[in-house]
Amino acid sequence: MTQTIEREISQQARRLGLDPADNGARSQAIEALARTLAAKRGTTPVPRHGRVRADDRARAVAFMVRLFGLGETIEGTAAEAAAVERVLGIAPNGRRHAIADTGPWLTGAAEDLFGAASIVGLPGLLGAVTDSSEADLTAARQTVIALFRHLPLMVRMIGAMFGDDNYTGLAGMGQIDQHPESVLYLVPMVIAMMRAGWN
Repeated sequence: MTQTIEREISQQARRLGLDPADNGARSQAIEALARTLAAKRGTTPVPRHGRVRADDRARAVAFMVRLFGLGETIEGTAAEAAAVERVLGIAPNGRRHAIADTGPWLTGAAEDLFGAASIVGLPGLLGAVTDSSEADLTAARQTVIALFRHLPLMVRMIGAMFGDDNYTGLAGMGQIDQHPESVLYLVPMVIAMMRAGWN
């Protein structure tokens, strides 16, 4: 996946008539790629669970490519982090809606997302799975089986109960059981989360 991202960035730079090896050109290519991804309709890797202005959406997608795809460290603002949450579809519903006596699951500053990228971004996931022991893999697989089997069902049931497919901001997880390839990301993601002390 990281090679695919790098290839797309290089192709975008060449389309712009720029040298992909130049840092300034690379940055322009990432921004152009983000605009293309943000504008896609239909089958797209970027969910559309709410209205976000085109410019904000493109900027948020650029942040996601840099943070989660390339592992760059970025000091973003609260507004930029909130835009990323909205584009991912986890906010505002993940911060607003509760079930029974629980509070919303998404709490804390939106900027925490930027720090989390070092743990669950592609470079972090690659490192986590490369360094993992068989015990790490076994523990992660058990959690992933539960996530893969039960989380989509829960998300769909809550959506049906409340008449809102994205009631909890987790609509993106509502169909992971239809995409077995997602397990390849979920296993290292769970390992990385456990190592970071997330529960």
